Amino acid sequence: MNRMTEHQDDVLVRALACGGTVRALAVRSTEVARTLSARHEASPLGTVAASRVATAALLMGGLLKGREQVGLQLKGDGPLGAVYAIANADGDVRVSIDEPTLDLPPGPDGRWPLPQALGLGRMTVTRSLGLKEPYVGVVPMVTGEVAEDLAHYFEASEQKPAAVGISEVLGPDGVRMAGGFLVQGLPGAEPAALDEIARRIEALPALSRLFADGVGPEALLARIFDELVVLESYPVRMTCPCDRGRFEALLRTMGSAELHALADEKPTTEVICHFCNTRYFFSPDELRALAAAQPGR
Repeated sequence: MNRMTEHQDDVLVRALACGGTVRALAVRSTEVARTLSARHEASPLGTVAASRVATAALLMGGLLKGREQVGLQLKGDGPLGAVYAIANADGDVRVSIDEPTLDLPPGPDGRWPLPQALGLGRMTVTRSLGLKEPYVGVVPMVTGEVAEDLAHYFEASEQKPAAVGISEVLGPDGVRMAGGFLVQGLPGAEPAALDEIARRIEALPALSRLFADGVGPEALLARIFDELVVLESYPVRMTCPCDRGRFEALLRTMGSAELHALADEKPTTEVICHFCNTRYFFSPDELRALAAAQPGR
């Protein structure tokens, strides 16, 4: 399958290198970051947090297939609270963030203080693989830098060492470019080849500089590998499956008495999706109708 997009569209590239013994993924997630920033009315720091966790989830989604999906949550003790992304094998991602408007300035080096905003806590990865029970892996956050913590997760929880890079370019007009890469050795990878890959990654210019220069996902991987076999290239996007029906079902779980009480208290009940910030409004009559439809009524 080959789902090609225009050159500047958000796209994820899956590839193999080193004779098929190294897996490589890279993603451009600029429009995803812009959409998340707008949906959450995020500050620059909130935009960085949402963008990086979304990019990380998209890279992990590139390891999936079929109807599988992955949830990635970073929950530290900092003022940003929890950031949670869900991605699937088709390139869809959505993000919730506790405090998207948190406003901390860049440091003297120009870096956004995401580690300070997140603090330290835990990274939780939930893989829904079509089984009865999803796989859940939990590791401590070691730095608060999303790429470093994700690499730590792969080594500590899955025993699959990986190199991860995630960055973005912000300007006065918002997100100018965002993306990242994931490189992982497979069974049969030669230690010498992995060492050379590590040296090349270390020698790369800052990802933000590469993105600012217009380097795309495939070109980024070509800077790491001499030979690259692209398996697939497909679009990624921010999407949310919420709709009014989902929130009607959620309200019904409150029970008939609670729904009647809510209908009596407020002229309008507002419910907000934490992933896309869409607002749904229910009148007292609609709430009473939901209560009347409860089993046993």
